[in-house]
Amino acid sequence: MKKADPTGNNTDKKQYLEQYQNIRLELERLDYKIKELRSLKLFPASFYDGMPRSNEKKDLSDYAAKLDELVNEYYKLRYNRLIIFEKICSDIEGQTDELEKQVLFERYIKCKKWEEICSDMGYSWQHIHRIHAKAIKNFKM
Repeated sequence: MKKADPTGNNTDKKQYLEQYQNIRLELERLDYKIKELRSLKLFPASFYDGMPRSNEKKDLSDYAAKLDELVNEYYKLRYNRLIIFEKICSDIEGQTDELEKQVLFERYIKCKKWEEICSDMGYSWQHIHRIHAKAIKNFKM
């Protein structure tokens, strides 16, 4: 993911904020993968035909070790994404103007369409865009 320059232009700031939704989706995928791997770990016998083998314990321990390795890798990825996720939330909350903060929250955290934001906040489309432009200009990462 692109790391935005805190002194960057408005496009960089918007790209930085838009990462939130991508990370949220990625976290959902990682959670699903972890859940699936854990279920495979609980039922490893389903991959074996039941025929005795001399090295079956070795196969099972290799299987368990590989699953643990994959789960740990997903946890590391998840942790790294959570740091960025929280940073974006914190940066929005760090804004001083409450109206600007609300527009950024509605647009980038709740992922609402402009029309929904206008309706929810009770402002015209043009006014919401002016608030957003000012919020992006004042946004500090």
